[in-house]
Amino acid sequence: MAAIITDQLKRQVIQDLFDDITDSAGAKYYIGIGRSQTWNDSDVAPTPINSEREERNFRLNMQSMKRVADYSFVVPRYNWSSGTTYSQYNDNISGYPLNPYYVITEANSVYICIKQARNSAGVAQVSTVEPTGVLTTPFTTSDGYTWKFLYNINTLDASKFLSANYMPVQFVGKLDSDGGGSITSAASYIEQKGVQNAAVAGGLANITITSGGAGYDPADPPSIVIRGDGKHAQASATIQSGVITNIEFNDSTDGVPLLGNDYNFAEVVFSGGGAPTTEAAARPVLAPIGGFGADPRNDLRSTAIMFNVKPDGEEDGEFVVGGAFRQIGIIRNPEIPDSDALYTAISGNALRRLQLAGSGGPGLNIVVGSTITGQTSNAKGVVDKVDSDEVWYHQTETTGFLQFQEAETISDGANTAQVQLVATDADSDAYVEGAVDPFSGKILYIENRAKVDRSPTQTEDIKLIIQI
Repeated sequence: MAAIITDQLKRQVIQDLFDDITDSAGAKYYIGIGRSQTWNDSDVAPTPINSEREERNFRLNMQSMKRVADYSFVVPRYNWSSGTTYSQYNDNISGYPLNPYYVITEANSVYICIKQARNSAGVAQVSTVEPTGVLTTPFTTSDGYTWKFLYNINTLDASKFLSANYMPVQFVGKLDSDGGGSITSAASYIEQKGVQNAAVAGGLANITITSGGAGYDPADPPSIVIRGDGKHAQASATIQSGVITNIEFNDSTDGVPLLGNDYNFAEVVFSGGGAPTTEAAARPVLAPIGGFGADPRNDLRSTAIMFNVKPDGEEDGEFVVGGAFRQIGIIRNPEIPDSDALYTAISGNALRRLQLAGSGGPGLNIVVGSTITGQTSNAKGVVDKVDSDEVWYHQTETTGFLQFQEAETISDGANTAQVQLVATDADSDAYVEGAVDPFSGKILYIENRAKVDRSPTQTEDIKLIIQI
């Protein structure tokens, strides 16, 4: 049995995820970092495996997490570049063509190519004129390309979601000025809302020639009739050597291509043109549902969402500095240790801690990145952070999972420290749980990376993308 999963379903899955994050009373999403120990002798990150063990090991290695507050639909980024041949929008392809059909300009404005420039022989031409302006209607540049402005990426969104390979795309719902909407009435959003409202439903994008025919009279080109359930689309043909090589939509009095409106289906019919020996054939390409600009997520076929967090230094003591991490993941609804209550703070530490006895910084000689061993329990753990009275650590399949005991001595092989006796404990285990339980919540994404060192003044800009 042959079947497909449509882009509409993919976008709906991403939209459901988007809505789940947006609901302030709903789920909480966090980006977590971890794994301070090396991957292997060369410390080259392996490709993660989609398995329960991979998720479990990610949890074991987790250091800290920060709640996701910034997220956006995204699409692959294609910068406009002079001398590039761009594809025209086509409703008969899946995903993205080899030559992109939309661009982002130096001004961070996004345009979609409705009609590719072609010469009289029907050969595609390169783009040499960068599209500019914020017209709500399609326009043709002097190099023959027809573009449609979709939206501008404002400075704040660019800092959060614009990367070397991806760019944000969004649908603007109600603005604050509309009466309590969730989207601020920034100038770029107001501008995009105007483009959305001006979209013409059921318009055509272009006409694809499937057969140029033969024997057409260039002095008497055929008339083109576009039949369907819509109206107002008008086009004309270019003839070279008896062959129809190009079809352009006619312009209205204000120079706007007559793409028509309200078409759910359409066909192209040729009549006249002298005495052609072979009839030409062409197919009208319909615009996305709602028309170009109505929803850029549809125009640009977005099936991905980007999460962005920026851990700043120690994050009020919840993030490790002076160490490193090699894994990043997305966690939905982590919980407080020994509780069913959701963790809701901005940042949280997932490491266990050993409280140290004595004075004068007894643990400062323990080396971050080393493996400590309990001299009584023989428990082992990888050290992630050390301060004057605590050692923060995690355990893995390699260290084993024996627990350190109260009042025992720990050693990293060269340095020792004494674990503080906590007399109120009901057991002899010495560890103190972190703020968040790493074994709670659902792991939605795991990424292995090269070593990233963290310093007290460092801010990571972590952008993660889920693609359906």
